[in-house]
Amino acid sequence: MCVVAQAFAKALPVDATGLVRYFCRASVLRGDTHLLQGRSMSQGTFRDVVLGMLERAPVLVLVDGRHPEHRGLPDGAASGVVLLQLAGTQGQAVVQAGAETALRVPYGAASGMDLEAVLAMAGVFGLLGVRPDGTAGLLTHGNLPPCLGQHPEAGLQLLLEALGIAPRQTWALQIDEAAVLEGRTALEPDKRTAFLRAREAHDGSVWVLARGAVPGTQPPAAHAQMPAFGVRIMPATPGLAIDDDALRWDEATPQGPHRVVVPWAAVGIVQSPDYQLGWAWIDDLPAEMVATPRLAVLRNLAGGVPIPAPPLPPCAVLAPPHHATVQEAVQWAAALGGVVLLDRHRAGVHVPRGLEGQPIVAVPFGSAPHPTVHLLDADGLVATMPDAAGNLSLVKAPWTAVLAVTVSSLVPRAWPFHDHASDALLQSLPPTGVPGQQVFSFDQPLGGRMAEGRAVLHIEYVVHRNALH
Repeated sequence: MCVVAQAFAKALPVDATGLVRYFCRASVLRGDTHLLQGRSMSQGTFRDVVLGMLERAPVLVLVDGRHPEHRGLPDGAASGVVLLQLAGTQGQAVVQAGAETALRVPYGAASGMDLEAVLAMAGVFGLLGVRPDGTAGLLTHGNLPPCLGQHPEAGLQLLLEALGIAPRQTWALQIDEAAVLEGRTALEPDKRTAFLRAREAHDGSVWVLARGAVPGTQPPAAHAQMPAFGVRIMPATPGLAIDDDALRWDEATPQGPHRVVVPWAAVGIVQSPDYQLGWAWIDDLPAEMVATPRLAVLRNLAGGVPIPAPPLPPCAVLAPPHHATVQEAVQWAAALGGVVLLDRHRAGVHVPRGLEGQPIVAVPFGSAPHPTVHLLDADGLVATMPDAAGNLSLVKAPWTAVLAVTVSSLVPRAWPFHDHASDALLQSLPPTGVPGQQVFSFDQPLGGRMAEGRAVLHIEYVVHRNALH
């Protein structure tokens, strides 16, 4: 028998406990308005500083890929910024295994190979994470390198915004007026359609710029007195409704629940977080944004003008190794957030109430600083997760029950452990009509019921085998 299993997990987070943060890459950093107010990391050695930060949360190491002392970087990484995500015990091991002047970094290649790079400490120019004073943000060392472009600070801001790490600070309207007027770019007349298209382009979230004075607008509480406001709308924003006339969602404030209403008439820009897909409705932008004559000629157009993506500094991400043991994969998921699929038929597996009837159980792991897993290296894993009613409960499983592990990070990674599939599980999966293929698909609730239903994990488990039991 040959069994090949693939797991696909799509999460619509988040329950009230904040356990699941799948669309929040390096979530400890998001929303910090002072993220890029860099502070010096000159006090203490690099190793001491990083190890101290790793005790609180994952750390993103920013490296100048052009530094001549680097060795073993993937193709293209030597021309821009190299991003290294460290977390948990694996991150500590990387820091401790290197020399005083270099980091030895194992990483996975697109071809599925495991490689190693040696990064010179002198090429590190920044650290993103929880700083020694307990605040989230950036620590810098020396001047920003030229690999960030002619304006390094602006280049760094755009790069981190595009990666979904830093909050949006500005709106880059690099519109090609000639292409619009000559009809070489297609307008988008419907803002709701544009929102849905942008939602599918990146991580399920959308940036929206709106004017607060438009009748019917009820801005977020933090922007109540602002003439215009920008907000990132996440997939599981409580009470989110994408209606024909407006966007609506709920937010909690010190004064109590607040219902936000943003009519489409108030929306001036819709854009994906990575800048790759967006539109601007010139007539509906704040006055100060369209004061220039070049944009005035685009007024009264019957649709949204496509916004080309701004030039971003080239970057490469050193992803976790392609190969990993079950323990290593689960440790990555525990540190960065992810999902572990368990074969419920295996001996020693205990799942929360209400999930006993599922052949496969999905265990969502929260990312630091709120990890939800406790590892037993010799036997298996013990974790907390929501039961069918949304209450926290314990799950326990031996390592042999782990079918697949997915990790949420800058570069999501999945490790299948297809040999762990028990005969009982394989016999319970329904056939698809394709010889030797079976697919098990289910939605597992994650928390209490919300206005549009319940947050769920959607799991598809695909099995290919050449001999059936």
